[in-house]
Amino acid sequence: MSEVSDEDLARHSLRSLFQAAATASRENRDEEAEEIYRRILTYVPGDPVARYNLATTLLRQGKYEEGWPLYEARAELGTASVVKPVAKTA
Repeated sequence: MSEVSDEDLARHSLRSLFQAAATASRENRDEEAEEIYRRILTYVPGDPVARYNLATTLLRQGKYEEGWPLYEARAELGTASVVKPVAKTA
C-alpha cells in the first residue's frame, strides 16, 4: 500500500475546493462560491487564480468595494486566462 504525503493530500484537497467553487459559480450560487474561495485563500493566500475568482464572484454580487482590488490579480494570470466579469442576471 503506497503512502500519501501531506503535500499530495493538500493538493488534492485544494483541487476539490476549486472544483466545488467553480460548480457553485456556474450554478449561480455565488454566496457558496465566495465562501469556498475565501477558504481556499486561507490555505494559499497569494494564489492569483483564487483571488481573481473571488473577485469576479464578489463583483457579480455587487460587492464592488472588495471585488475591484482583488480583480487586479488578473494581471498575474496572463491574458489567456482572463474573462471579464458578467453581471448576474435575475
